[in-house]
Amino acid sequence: MWIKLYRKLLDDRQFGLLDGESVKLLIHLWLIAAETDSTDGTLPSHADIAWRLRTDEKSIVTGISQLSHWIEIDDSMMIYDCSEVARPEKNREEKRERREEAEYTRTRINDFDAFWRAYPKRVGKQAAKRAWRKVLSKLPQIDDLVAITEQQTQWSQWKEGYIPNPSTWLNAGRWEDEPPPETQSKAAAMRQRSLEALRQDVK
Repeated sequence: MWIKLYRKLLDDRQFGLLDGESVKLLIHLWLIAAETDSTDGTLPSHADIAWRLRTDEKSIVTGISQLSHWIEIDDSMMIYDCSEVARPEKNREEKRERREEAEYTRTRINDFDAFWRAYPKRVGKQAAKRAWRKVLSKLPQIDDLVAITEQQTQWSQWKEGYIPNPSTWLNAGRWEDEPPPETQSKAAAMRQRSLEALRQDVK
């Protein structure tokens, strides 16, 4: 939970007249009030506030008495005009997060077209789309996913035509497959040849 302080506080005479300890206490009280589920700014008891701020109850009572401009002292003890001065931002933050999540999801769903173009066996497109949505949160970024499919097209079983349907590939998480032994051996041999060539150039 967090709060928003408005710039108009800089021009608020009552706020400007507060000493440092009172400002500190007031901000602490705003934060505590913002923790409640309601938006009316209700504060807990003096004893609870003292415990939260690791101080004695007498200091809290004295400090709050000096903040009468900001706090309504009654049975409920509420922050004055909490909705305007120290409004909890929970709802706004949640809306922003939902909006960003929806945008991210739309982007990842649109990435399916790039995957479809890169995948060598284009069958069962609708089934592949359903599989894509199902595993969306687990998928690597689209550039990495395309690179993986391009690497796997070089595997012997794929070259021989044993290519899984795209929906099967997605549902089984086949982007995490390890290269077959012969592919690893070929890669190691290529690295060795490159190293030997480099050594010859150095000589």
